[in-house]
Amino acid sequence: MDDVHNTIAMRLSNVQRTNDKDTFPRKPDDLLAALRRHDSSFPNTQETVMSLTEFGLNNAVINNPVACAEVFALMLDNVYEALLGTDVDKALLLLGL
Repeated sequence: MDDVHNTIAMRLSNVQRTNDKDTFPRKPDDLLAALRRHDSSFPNTQETVMSLTEFGLNNAVINNPVACAEVFALMLDNVYEALLGTDVDKALLLLGL
């Protein structure tokens, strides 16, 4: 899995500066459209612009490793549920962890 090109990691690596539920990163539709058009930047707030170049995406991941860890944990949970048919949280409870 590639953290740099994962839209969930992109959303989590950006700070929510407003409580507006219709703006990025809460509403990713505009980001997905910008990625499909191969835009080089994306206005994530009124003050800042997120770079969609390879260098900019790599920097976003480097600046927020917690977002990447969260996405990785989400992916692992999905793999455990889809392939093994087990819920990770329930399995940990049964193990006493």
